[in-house]
Amino acid sequence: MGQFSIIPHNIGISYLGETVTHPGGKISLMYNLAQWNKVKKSKRGLAKTKRRNTTLNLNFGGLYHQRYQTALFFLPEIEFSQSNKKGWHWATGIGVGYMRTIIKNTYEVQDDGSVEAVNSGHNYGMTNIYFTYGKDLYIQNKKRWRFFLKPQFAIAFPNFPAVTGYFLMEAGIAYKLRQF
Repeated sequence: MGQFSIIPHNIGISYLGETVTHPGGKISLMYNLAQWNKVKKSKRGLAKTKRRNTTLNLNFGGLYHQRYQTALFFLPEIEFSQSNKKGWHWATGIGVGYMRTIIKNTYEVQDDGSVEAVNSGHNYGMTNIYFTYGKDLYIQNKKRWRFFLKPQFAIAFPNFPAVTGYFLMEAGIAYKLRQF
């Protein structure tokens, strides 16, 4: 286990959207907290090694819903991942954070009967659960890129009537800044 550093191990950028008409994006700072190898004997007696990681991801992003709202969020995640010797990897994790929505074209009727444009939006807690599948080019080819798909379910709370759920699809790339 290494010493924690303010410099992340990987930095990622991705498309994050609820649908094509509700696009968004995300920037991630990824910190390896622990890394170990799991060696298992195959049926033919050969050793199979899988690399396992526990990672802290600090995510900053936003979503745009045309004619309704823009949402900005900060969502830290804890992730467990496993990679094979060819670089294919999967991960699963959970996050808890904060989301702020901005609602344009909101008006308020004043006491004198006039109508005035106002700034509007809401503050929410946000949580997600996800599964990731991708390819890490560093493991086999020493190239610093990793590609991934990350379907996830997110919840904003409190919301009407209690919570609002979002199914989000994320597709992105990460660049390795340094070794663990």
